[in-house]
Amino acid sequence: MSTIKTDARRSFDVRRVAAASAGLVAGFVLIALSGPLATGAIAALPGDGAALALRHRAPVTDDDLLTVIESRSSALRHYGADEWRRELATASAMPRGGAPASREALVRAADQTRKVLAHTPASAQDWLRLGLLEARLGERKAAAAHLSTALLTGADMPRLRIGVIGLGYHLWPALSADVKRQVMTAMRHEWRDGRQRKFLIQQARDVGYLPLLALVLHDEPGFRPLLARMSR
Repeated sequence: MSTIKTDARRSFDVRRVAAASAGLVAGFVLIALSGPLATGAIAALPGDGAALALRHRAPVTDDDLLTVIESRSSALRHYGADEWRRELATASAMPRGGAPASREALVRAADQTRKVLAHTPASAQDWLRLGLLEARLGERKAAAAHLSTALLTGADMPRLRIGVIGLGYHLWPALSADVKRQVMTAMRHEWRDGRQRKFLIQQARDVGYLPLLALVLHDEPGFRPLLARMSR
């Protein structure tokens, strides 16, 4: 009987030691994994306030943009967080010092966006961002393809419509008939949404596509009166 009890205690002790060892190993793994993330988060910290302002489309200064670019570049050397990549891409693509973003900055933004899409290939917003960046770089064929992908993955997401329409104008001759139809559908839906009607008209006017917008929206309630008021 005592032998059985001793064997049972030994068996229990072995299981307890094994469980404790597994817990220690798991703890060390978590520490090892969290180390780069924690280090990256510390490096990103100086730019967090400006990055938050960018996400909410609040005004930012040139110094704010530079802080985001430097802090995110530093953080990404430690840990490849997609949100830091998006923030770096956004800040890089914005004008600074009264001048548009340089080609080098646009290339950096596009590269970061591609890395995000490698992890999140169903992100319509990132496909649209990549298309917009490629259009600014003169890569019209790639931009048209990625606008099409954005429309496939995001259908008619309200927060993407203005970007879809703007990129659609820029690439119009290069778009397929199907993508053109989807861009025109976005115009109708954005008009019916009602919140940015003046901007929708001004956007088309600024790039010389007001006749196209008028063709699409001519029978929409309120379009002709607002167009007439804005044309005085």
